[in-house]
Amino acid sequence: MSVSPQVVKENRPFLGIIILIGGQKYCIPLTSPKKKFENMKSQIDFIKIFDHNSRHPEYSSKIIGILNLNNMIPVNNSVISKVNLKLNPLDTPDKTKRKILMQKQLSWCRDHSMCRL
Repeated sequence: MSVSPQVVKENRPFLGIIILIGGQKYCIPLTSPKKKFENMKSQIDFIKIFDHNSRHPEYSSKIIGILNLNNMIPVNNSVISKVNLKLNPLDTPDKTKRKILMQKQLSWCRDHSMCRL
C-alpha cells in the first residue's frame, strides 16, 4: 500500500515489478503513461514500456507504462501480493481495460527481462 501523506492516495495499492538483487527483493514502481513522458528518452533509471505487440501499426510505438528504477524500494514477502490479471465476464469495462493494459505491461517486462523465469 502507498505511504503517501495525501488523503486520497493513502490506501491505494502500490503496483510494480518485483526484482531480486543480491538476495534482496525490490519493487520497481509501474507508472501510467503521461503526456510529459512522450518526449523523454529512456535512461538508466527511467524505462518506457511500449505496446510492440499491437496488431495495429499506428499503435506499435504507443507508450503503455513507465518503470521508475530510481523510485524502487526494498520489500519483503509480507507486503507483496499478486494481482489477478485474468479477465472475468463480471469485470466492469474499466476493470477489463486496466487488466488488459497490465497484461501488456507484464508481457513487455518479461520480454525485456535479463533472465527468463
